[in-house]
Amino acid sequence: MKSIFIFDDSRATDVQRVFVALGEDGQLIKPVVFDEHTAPHFLYAMGVEHTFTACDVALVAEAVEFARKTLLRRYDEVYGVGNWIPLYLMRPREIDEWHIALSIARQRAAARRQAAATFTDRALAGILRDVLASEASAHGVTKH
Repeated sequence: MKSIFIFDDSRATDVQRVFVALGEDGQLIKPVVFDEHTAPHFLYAMGVEHTFTACDVALVAEAVEFARKTLLRRYDEVYGVGNWIPLYLMRPREIDEWHIALSIARQRAAARRQAAATFTDRALAGILRDVLASEASAHGVTKH
């Protein structure tokens, strides 16, 4: 059973509230943005609570139910059906497991950024060849 840490990632200057679902293994499940109407129901939407008290408020209920369905489906995709438990962390900085998960998530994100930013030698040679060849060709003449 995998733990999914739910925590408030909002900044003091944010107008809307951002709550994040982060797996204990560093898997970033999904950040979710809530407005002032839906934020009071984030625990239900994130799967921590099982009852929804404002289900009679149509627009709020629709948004919260959509967020919940999307997140629960995502939890199942990542960890398998029912093989997870969401835990709300009021003070995540005090939880060692959260620090470990966040560190892993940051390492993965840095590796993805680096992989996206690097060119292989073959790709770089092709880019340079095309750039230099276009400089050498006469104006208005294509290589094709």
